[in-house]
Amino acid sequence: MVHEGSACRGWTNVGRVPATRVLVAIPAWNEEGNIARVVTDARKAALDLDLTCEVLVMDGDSQDQTREEAVKAGARPKIGRAHV
Repeated sequence: MVHEGSACRGWTNVGRVPATRVLVAIPAWNEEGNIARVVTDARKAALDLDLTCEVLVMDGDSQDQTREEAVKAGARPKIGRAHV
């Protein structure tokens, strides 16, 4: 059974035991206008496949609101100085 909204929020089991766990790492730099859609699409794909996942946005020290938009969409940002 899949629970609405539970996929990709940490390592929550979304159905079958044992759950298949995946980590989705998305590189980003100044992607404020795109990152929410990308994170949402990744989370939806995992849910459709009954996967348990965590979405990381590998932010290359963006100068815009990339990190904030990623968090709003359910991702966990990782910040680095190198452009990815």
